[in-house]
Amino acid sequence: MACQPFVIRTTSYRHFAKRTSRLDCQQRKPRLQHRNACICSQRDEDYSVDVAVIGSGIIGLAISHVLLRLEGHRVALIDASNNLFSGATGAGQGYIWLAHRDPQSPAWELAWRSKELWRELTSPAGPLQDCYWQAKGSVLLATDSAEAEALRARAALLNASGIQAEVLEPAQAVSLEPALRLPSDGAAVLVGSDAQLDGRQAALRLLSECQSLGKKPGNEFHALFGEAVESLCEDSGGRVTGVRTSSGVTVRASRGTVVAAGAWTGRLLSEWLGDERWERAIGPRFGQLLELKPPPGMAELRSGLMESCYAKHYAEPSLARGPRHVPEGGCDITFTATTGAAGELLVGSSREFSGDDPTRLEVSARILERAAQFLPSLEGAAAAAQRAAKAGETQWIGGAVRAGPRPWAARGLPHIGPVEGRRGLYIAAGHEGSGLTLAPVTAEMMLGHLTGTRPSLSAEAIESLRPGRR
Repeated sequence: MACQPFVIRTTSYRHFAKRTSRLDCQQRKPRLQHRNACICSQRDEDYSVDVAVIGSGIIGLAISHVLLRLEGHRVALIDASNNLFSGATGAGQGYIWLAHRDPQSPAWELAWRSKELWRELTSPAGPLQDCYWQAKGSVLLATDSAEAEALRARAALLNASGIQAEVLEPAQAVSLEPALRLPSDGAAVLVGSDAQLDGRQAALRLLSECQSLGKKPGNEFHALFGEAVESLCEDSGGRVTGVRTSSGVTVRASRGTVVAAGAWTGRLLSEWLGDERWERAIGPRFGQLLELKPPPGMAELRSGLMESCYAKHYAEPSLARGPRHVPEGGCDITFTATTGAAGELLVGSSREFSGDDPTRLEVSARILERAAQFLPSLEGAAAAAQRAAKAGETQWIGGAVRAGPRPWAARGLPHIGPVEGRRGLYIAAGHEGSGLTLAPVTAEMMLGHLTGTRPSLSAEAIESLRPGRR
C-alpha cells in the first residue's frame, strides 16, 4: 500500500518525498536538500566534547544552542536520521499557547516561562527573528451548552492566572472569524496573547546558529547526522562518559550525555540501560496534520482555532496513560486550524498509538470531516476524502499530510534532568505535543543541570519533572 505524499516546507525550499511502499516509508528517511538541514562531520575520528546531545529535534537543537551561547562549550549533536524533520518537529502547527493548558499543572509554569524565552529569541534583536512569530491569538471553541459552561469556567481560571481571556457568544466568534460555524448553544474564548511560529524554520535557524556559534573561540559544534547511537560509554565507576555509534565513532562527553530522542527515547534507554520501564514511560503517539490550500471564497483565519476538548490531552490523566485508554477505534480526532506562514491552511489533528501507517487516508478523511463541522468551506474536501477512503484509495490529492510521532509520557509530564543512578546521563523527552512550546525552557533547565546555573523556575516545577518520578 502506498503512503501519502507529504511536503516539508520552509520559506527557502520545498522538499517532496518520493512515493514509496509503506515499508520504505518506515525504513528510509527523505534526505533534506537545504544546505543547513543535514550537516555530517567526518567519520574518520572520534570526538571529545563537553556535552553530547542525542536527537536533533527542536529539543536537542535548543539544548545545543543554549550551551553554545556560552563561551567555551564543545557540543556534539547526534541523530540516526539524515532528516531534520523526521519526528514531531516536522509535523506541528507551531502553536505557542497557554489557552488550553491547566494553570494548576506543573507544566503551566514551564509554558509561561518558555513563551517569554521564545519572544526574546524571535524579537528583532534575537537570533531567530525570521521564524515568523505571530501574536495572532487563539480561539477555543465549545459546541454545546455543557462544553460552553466548562469553557467559561476555563476563561475565569485563565483570567485569575494572569492571562486575559474573553468569552465570546457564537455570533461574536463568527464576526471575529467569518470562516467559522458554531452552534447557537456553543461559545468561544479568545486569548489574544497566544502566538505561533514556524517550527520548521525555527529548527533550521537553531541548527544554523549552532554552526555559527561553534566557530567562536573556545567553542566547537559537531553535527553527526545518520549516526545511530549503539551504546553508552562508562568509566570504571559507572559514570556515563559518552556514546559509541553503529559506525564505530566514539563521542566522549566530559560534562554529560543528554538523550533528547523524542518518541524513541524510552526504547533507546531500555536497550542501553537494560530497564524496560523506560519504554513504558516514554513512547510514540502518532498523529496527522493536514496542509491545504484554502478553498476559494474561504475567509483567512485571523487566529488559531481549537475545539475546547483538546485540553483533555493536557489535563485528563486517562488520556496520558497509554493505549488502553484511547477512544474506540484507537484514534482520537480533535479539531485545530490555523494559517501558516506561507498562507497554507493547517488542519488537525489525530492521536493514536498504532504506528502501522500513520499517514493513512482514513485518518485524513476523519480529520477533514471533523474540521468541516467548524469550517463549512471544507465540506467539499471532506466529502472527497471520504469517498476516496471508502473506495480503498491510498492517496489524497487535496493537500499534504504531515505525520510524526509525538513523544508521549505515561505520567503526563516530560522527563527533564539527570537519570537517577546513572551519573553523567540526562533526559529531555516526553513533551507529547508541547515540544515546540517548551523547547527554550527545557534547554534552560538542562543548562542548569549541566552547569549549575539556576533557571527562572520554582524548585517545585524543576523537581516535578525529574526523570523517573511518577
